[in-house]
Amino acid sequence: FENLKYYVEAKKLNHTVDSFAYRIQERDGRTLIPEKLSKAGIKGVVTGELIRNGEITIGGKVTRLDEVSQKRPGQSFVFMLDTRMDETLLHLAKDADMLVCDSTYLSDRENMAKEYGHLTAKQAGIIAKESNVRKLVLTHFSQIYSNVKEFENEAKSVFENVVAVKDGDIVSMPKRKRYMK
Repeated sequence: FENLKYYVEAKKLNHTVDSFAYRIQERDGRTLIPEKLSKAGIKGVVTGELIRNGEITIGGKVTRLDEVSQKRPGQSFVFMLDTRMDETLLHLAKDADMLVCDSTYLSDRENMAKEYGHLTAKQAGIIAKESNVRKLVLTHFSQIYSNVKEFENEAKSVFENVVAVKDGDIVSMPKRKRYMK
């Protein structure tokens, strides 16, 4: 699915039954720079016209949107559960603002994770680190564990910005990046 504001990408995962990961990606936008708008004499309702048309003429001078703004990256959210460690996960999670990820086992049961088509907390942390994710949210824990903090600690051994959640928890998206590097 896609429209002018965002698109959704789906990828089949490596699991024992059909399972899919999803990336919801907001399209890149523009951040207006107030000092440049002021210098160009652009204010009020004409600002909207500049945004809609990509340029505006004031006092015989044409000002283009890219002259008074900077590219702003769209936010992205990736959801991947029920999967084994796989290189395609890195591509899907690349530069995501938030990754909600399978973390069924701790590393001491990595063989079980592979056999049953799941990830360990450390593997989720590796995916987040190698994909340059901003925030990792761990979920989908095996019932053999009672303390989800263990998952958080294991993932933090390779990736710092991580939280382990339980049903009903609410997690905020990281604050939007203002400019593209």
